[in-house]
Amino acid sequence: MEGDRLAILICHCNGEIDDGLEVPELLEFANSLSGVVKEHEYLCGRAGLEFARNFLKESEANKVVLVGCSPRTHRGIFLRAFSDFNGLTIEHANIREQCAWAHEDRRRATEKAKVLVRMAVHRVLELEPLKKIKVDITPSALVIGGGVAGMQAAFDIASRGFKVFLVERNKELGGRVARLSATFPTIGCGICCMHNCPNCELTPKIEEIYAAENIEVLTPAEVVGAKGHLGNYKVKVREEGMEEEKELNVGTVIIATGSKTFDPKRIPEYGYEFEDVITAEELEGIYLNERLKVGEKLVRPSDGQIPKRVNFIQCVGSRGLKPESNPYCSITCCLYAMGHARKTKELYPDAEVYIHYVDLRSPYRGFEEYYNAALDSGVKFVRGLVERVEKRGEKLVVVYENAELRKMDEMETELVVLSVGQEPSENTAKLSEIFHVGRDIDGFFMELNPRFLVE
Repeated sequence: MEGDRLAILICHCNGEIDDGLEVPELLEFANSLSGVVKEHEYLCGRAGLEFARNFLKESEANKVVLVGCSPRTHRGIFLRAFSDFNGLTIEHANIREQCAWAHEDRRRATEKAKVLVRMAVHRVLELEPLKKIKVDITPSALVIGGGVAGMQAAFDIASRGFKVFLVERNKELGGRVARLSATFPTIGCGICCMHNCPNCELTPKIEEIYAAENIEVLTPAEVVGAKGHLGNYKVKVREEGMEEEKELNVGTVIIATGSKTFDPKRIPEYGYEFEDVITAEELEGIYLNERLKVGEKLVRPSDGQIPKRVNFIQCVGSRGLKPESNPYCSITCCLYAMGHARKTKELYPDAEVYIHYVDLRSPYRGFEEYYNAALDSGVKFVRGLVERVEKRGEKLVVVYENAELRKMDEMETELVVLSVGQEPSENTAKLSEIFHVGRDIDGFFMELNPRFLVE
């Protein structure tokens, strides 16, 4: 079209595209098309975005083809970076996921990339920029999920003078954090922000939420439908015990529904049906209940006695170690098991504490020191997959692989703690459909840019 000024920006995706196709050949092909061509090693990074902005200003382009990775994960980044370019029309050619990653044959991948670039050029030249319009914004927000993240989000928005509706499906606010006796790795009080803990002078967060003038709490309640668009949503909420659904008019929606723990009943060989085989979350409940009664104390559910030996089993429901397991690592389990093991040794120095693991993963700052502290406290780490937990008479027996000795072994114990992994919360799929929010292959809500979480 007359007046079109085309720019083609080709990204190497930090070498990932070069690994799968011939980028120099693609550059030569792009130069044969109408438009100005530039390349950059990492276009979506800070330096790359600045490079792109400067290039677009110099070329005075009003049509741009971004050649690189998927617009599903990166389009929003470029839209925000180029938001002040009036009349700019953007099209993507995804040559990473659809070419470099999809084909082993570099020649065919390169030829396919040329086709995608040519298609993107033809399409962007036919597109017309959207006209900017002004719409009224509803000055209120909906936060779905009354855990610590949802409560903090609601409080932050309300403190700036906006009305907030906080919807929680359970009767009480607080989520899973309210059931923690301590948080790791700082060993800070996990309940002081939720309850009137006698050892803490912090104002309970739940009371702050109920006292806030701009926050309306709906519990137990759940979102059942929504329509509208960014800035103006009409969301239907069903409260327990109410016949009619409530319609909320809000300008923005925050989903903070968290996760749920893996159900260990799905792996029957770990013996969860036995009374003294518990999950880490149930162990937290024991600590919390005992603290509120007589001070911190660990007792067996079966008889209320202090266990002399405790065995932690890692990766329960994670990393595909059992057919019923999820394929991914839940990240937090190694850390909280070490925290529980350390706490047990601090309370009962003579107790024997074992952690059965396949690989220990404590990748963040301070976590390696936390692992070393667990070793120093006397916690024993046994590498190898646990085959089963069985009961022989009144005794619990852990049958496990000892990878260092390269043999199967077994051990009598008095308490088994299953370090269960995380799964998407029950209403994740439903909320994804209602608000058209993408989910990843494991069912969790997809981050705005998953790539940046690991870089």
